Parts: sequence; structure tokens; C-alpha cells
Amino acid sequence: MAPEDGSTEAEHRSVSAAISLWREVGLTTLSTSEGVSVPVRFADAAAVFHGVYEPSSGMVFINRELDGAERDITVAHELGHALGLPHVAREERASVMNPGNLTVLPSPSDQAALQRLWDCAL
Repeated sequence: MAPEDGSTEAEHRSVSAAISLWREVGLTTLSTSEGVSVPVRFADAAAVFHGVYEPSSGMVFINRELDGAERDITVAHELGHALGLPHVAREERASVMNPGNLTVLPSPSDQAALQRLWDCAL
């Protein structure tokens, strides 16, 4: 993941924090500096909009009004989409991939979902 030029230092930290959240559950190959990158654009948006991954462009968009842990988790959520994870209904389990999530961190269950999706050890 790589924040676009013009992103603030705090926004850069959120991208790094989101990667760290995934690394804490075992996805150790993620970084901000190596290999293929998912561009992240921070932009002003309505309060109900947190973020979106746009598959056709491969870009993540994040509401610039979010801050702190909410922004970190939103970036982690959209990174999950970029890696191929769908939304997970709240009734199914607590997941970083719950729609509208601003509080649930990536979990071992989320990491296991990635392993199943990619049929590999992460």
C-alpha cells in the first residue's frame, strides 16, 4: 500500500498502522515499500462514507475526515478487500471485514480467511 502524494504524515502513519494490524495476525509479507503497491487516496467525503476499494483501478479511497484508530481500521478493511476478502456479516462473526466497521481489528479468523482464499500459508 502506498499513500498518494499530497497525503498528510498522519495519513501515511495510518497506512503503516493498517499494515501492522494485518502483520500482527500473521500476514508478514505486507509493506509500504516493496513489490506491487495498492495506491491509497485520502479525500473529503460525506460522514457516512468511510472508504472503498475500487477493483477496476486497484485503488483504495479513504475519507479524509476519519482520524486515529478509525482511519487505521478503515484502511485495514479496504486492504482486506484489495486482497480479495468480502464483507462478513456481523451476525456471522466480528471481523475487520464487517460493513461499516470502525472498531474491530484484523483477527486470526480474518487471516485464516485469506489463507483459504489464496490456498496458502501466510
